[in-house]
Amino acid sequence: MLYKEELERIAKTKGLTLVNGQIDIDSEKDNQIEIPILEDFLDFHQHVENKLLFYTYSYTKEESFLIPVDDYQNYNDAIQGQLNLEILEYNKSLKDINFEEPADLLMYYIKEGFLFFNFTENNKISELCTPEDMVNIIVEEVADQIPEDKFKEILDKAQANRDKQKQELKEVIFADPDFKNSTNLHLRRNYSNQFFHSHPEYREFLRDIGYYMPISFIESIWKEFKDKGLHK
Repeated sequence: MLYKEELERIAKTKGLTLVNGQIDIDSEKDNQIEIPILEDFLDFHQHVENKLLFYTYSYTKEESFLIPVDDYQNYNDAIQGQLNLEILEYNKSLKDINFEEPADLLMYYIKEGFLFFNFTENNKISELCTPEDMVNIIVEEVADQIPEDKFKEILDKAQANRDKQKQELKEVIFADPDFKNSTNLHLRRNYSNQFFHSHPEYREFLRDIGYYMPISFIESIWKEFKDKGLHK
């Protein structure tokens, strides 16, 4: 990718006037044509005798890629320790990237109603992914280092622990007279809001077992509550 000083030097050599401009690129449009090879773009631009060259640099921040370790503490103990180390190492590696440099450069010019453009990226930045995707990659790498039978044992143990926690939560709710009196959906919604407002520690657990809305959990256990005749 061309940086500003090099771009200015080339523009001066080729007799081009640089204009810092913004435009939305849509290569599906018939009048927008990409010339992907930088040298071809600059040569063609000079060939058609267009003296105005529009350009725009985009920047990003290191904070956009840093993984907040505290947000990823819900993994099994056998994975968590190594995962934390890998996350810290990854965050440290971001220090080697100069985010003061542009992330990409878009250059374009307009000739007889056609927009010709070239787009190049800073490879060190473009190869980065979101913190969420990077954590998934690291988790897979850490898990691959664990023997298959040991990993299955870990998963089974984790599932057994989740099942135990779920059963304990159900027993707490089943023993609550307010839950027994929540005989319709409206009442159960109110109950759900009040219960999980008073016990916010259970919200994260519900998300871990697939209940992103607490009322979904309440509805699922109400059916079991009725099937056991506990509502009478």
